[in-house]
Amino acid sequence: SLVPCSSIAEKNLLADTSKLVEMNKSCKLKSEYRKIVSDGLLALGYNVGICKSKWDKSPSYPA
Repeated sequence: SLVPCSSIAEKNLLADTSKLVEMNKSCKLKSEYRKIVSDGLLALGYNVGICKSKWDKSPSYPA
């Protein structure tokens, strides 16, 4: 993976998220895509309430 993970939990979360993204890559709407991924993570037992963060787009943090 190109994303360094500092723990096994992070590695597992990244792997599960990647699988959900791959399975749903035909989705076109950003809001629908987020819902599919958060619902999938919730079904896998993750606390998706913390996935609702938002930040402004900038050159160093593309939204």
